[in-house]
Amino acid sequence: MSGTVWDGPRFRPPAAAVLLVPVVLSFLVQVPAAIVIAVVTRQGVRLGLLEVVVAAIGPLALLASRRFPGPTVAVVAAAALGDLLIGPDVGPPYVAIAFAIALAVARGALPWALVSVGTVWLAALLLAPLVGLAWPPPRIAFTTVVLALCFGIGWFARTRRQRAIAYREDAARRRRDAEEAERLRVANELHDVLGHSLSLINVQAGVALHLLDRDPEHARGALEHIKAASRAALDEVRGVLGIVRGSAADDAPLVPQQGLADLARLFAGVRSAGLRVEVEDPAGIQQQLPPWPVQAAAYRIVQEALTNVLRHAGASRAVVTLAHELGELRVDVEDDGRGIGDAPPGGGRRDPHRRPAALAGGVMIRVALADDQHLVRAGFRALLEAEDGIRVVGEAAGGTELLALLRREPVDVVLMDIRMPDGDGLWATERIAADPALAGVRVVIVTTFELDDYVVRAVRAGASGFLVKDTEPADLVRAVRAVADGDALLSPGVTRRLLERLSVGLRETPDDERIAGLTEREREVLRLVGGGLSNAEIAAELVLSPLTAKTHVSRIMQKLDARDRVR
Repeated sequence: MSGTVWDGPRFRPPAAAVLLVPVVLSFLVQVPAAIVIAVVTRQGVRLGLLEVVVAAIGPLALLASRRFPGPTVAVVAAAALGDLLIGPDVGPPYVAIAFAIALAVARGALPWALVSVGTVWLAALLLAPLVGLAWPPPRIAFTTVVLALCFGIGWFARTRRQRAIAYREDAARRRRDAEEAERLRVANELHDVLGHSLSLINVQAGVALHLLDRDPEHARGALEHIKAASRAALDEVRGVLGIVRGSAADDAPLVPQQGLADLARLFAGVRSAGLRVEVEDPAGIQQQLPPWPVQAAAYRIVQEALTNVLRHAGASRAVVTLAHELGELRVDVEDDGRGIGDAPPGGGRRDPHRRPAALAGGVMIRVALADDQHLVRAGFRALLEAEDGIRVVGEAAGGTELLALLRREPVDVVLMDIRMPDGDGLWATERIAADPALAGVRVVIVTTFELDDYVVRAVRAGASGFLVKDTEPADLVRAVRAVADGDALLSPGVTRRLLERLSVGLRETPDDERIAGLTEREREVLRLVGGGLSNAEIAAELVLSPLTAKTHVSRIMQKLDARDRVR
């Protein structure tokens, strides 16, 4: 069948059979015939014995054909020539020469075979008349064709063997590639599960410690979130390891794992949230129960799809269809929702006890949270709303949802993860920086992984800050206030590596016209800004008032055409 690849076992004759069958066949054909001819023709003992010995040399020489195919074909060809010249022109052909040619060519000794057989055949044609042998042209032509056919059989066997070796090597390479890809997939999944879950636990733990004394109720909620996150992370890790441990058989994994049998419980939970779920399973797949890895993948797909419908679609009905097509399980989830574009105003969870717009005459900082993990957003919300002068005005689980939120609600600072569905954080940051209507919005990337490439891409996209999720809660609060005040903030490790990465480029362009346009004091301030200092720290370093330091920074940004301090 076209396109079908079969890596299963193939029949291969035993090595001993490949070696011994030509020896035995040629011996049984040649030696008994030589004995009978010697007795019938009464050639004498010596000549008869010589003929039998020559007849036996060829078959016995084939025993060395595996290790020495070239010398073997030379010896057998010489014995065949002797058999032609010393015996009567009767009896069977010298079969050993056919086997010797085919085996030599098949094992890569083609030059030996060509030279040996060509020399012997030419010698036979020249010496035959001298010993009284007269061969008619048809016999000469037939013998030549038979010898050529032996070469062709050997070449065919060699080509087939080489193709088989290449096929096995390619199959082994494909298996190695598939294993490597699977290892990488499992490593990435474990990396994501553990990284995101541990960062979530760290956020909630920081919130609990930060609020433990002044707001025990919120601290208790954070501890409950930690427990839920750790349980979910453990289940995720068990699920991944269950798939890894699963064999090709349909055995269940060694740890509990959600499969098609658990869909009923999932549907019940979704229905309790107000979404009517219908199931179409004409083939009865839920009763057939495919292998566990397939079940786990199908359950995850349905779970994520229904979660997205609940969150974003505004739907009242969803239909889950399970179908079996060409040996594959197909899962379709359709809903009657209107999508994100028509979502009701004020999307995202809101605190019913919203703080007033200003406290004690101060300016309220309006913050939006963008992260695909609800518990991370909940932790940030609890932390920020416990602070005076900060209010969380909305939440989003993806980039597209965040942009819709920003166009509905006035926002000063966005705390945003990078890895999100439906528009990642870098994509959303670029859109915010490019939209004149959102010019007052400052973005702080808060992500799990402190990767240099993420940092550079975030800064280029227009972010005003970059923090990791294990940042101390007090530092996160300070970052929000600093960015809202026009400062920029990078975590210490990020600042150090980013400056090292960019320092070479800065040294190579000392005569930049915009840098040359700065005053000496402004250059001093610029160097401190590049070191990651805030306005207050710059003021203390240069013995200035905070207002003067902020004025210098603003003028530098205007002269360098920078949107904020990061660029």
